[in-house]
Formats: sequence, structure tokens, C-alpha cells
Amino acid sequence: MKGGAAIPLSLTLYGATDCDDTQRTRQRLHELGLPFHEVNIDQDEEAERFV
Repeated sequence: MKGGAAIPLSLTLYGATDCDDTQRTRQRLHELGLPFHEVNIDQDEEAERFV
């Protein structure tokens, strides 16, 4: 967005402990320096139902 205000970004990564996609996504978010909140669906039954 040129010349405008930045829009705050809020990312939530829903994933599982042994999931390769989750591991790759987590690594990429770290590489990009993007803050995110991670929810492990192996440990959160409500989150598992959500996804």
C-alpha cells in the first residue's frame, strides 16, 4: 500500500505436531519475520473441531 497506513496483521497457524505442512509454514513465517500465534490441534480439541 503506497503512501497509506499499514494494516495490522494477525496470523494464527492451526497445525499438528507431526504435520510437515505445519512445520514448513512455521519455518517460512519465521524466515519472513511475521509474528503469528500457533494453535496445536493435537492439544486443543475445540481448535481441532474448528479446522
